Amino acid sequence: MRDDGFVVEMLYRPSDAARQGIEVGGLLAAIDGSDLAWATLDDVKLLLRGEVGTVRTLTVVRDGQVLEFDVLIEDLLPGQPTVVYTGE
Repeated sequence: MRDDGFVVEMLYRPSDAARQGIEVGGLLAAIDGSDLAWATLDDVKLLLRGEVGTVRTLTVVRDGQVLEFDVLIEDLLPGQPTVVYTGE
């Protein structure tokens, strides 16, 4: 985690997040408009979860550009719908 968000440390491939263009090393700054500057890792995990097939809007900062991705929640691991794992 940084003061302004969470660094994407891993992506599942294939996944909608990877297909949309999210890359390892980007800074996850917001989820559905919720600023992550004051969030904990547990908060981020909760915000990323949801019903399979729903969409989360992820705001990622990469190379100084603010990018938004509409990412579908998928069941990539049985019993754990996951979009992106982020690290500390």
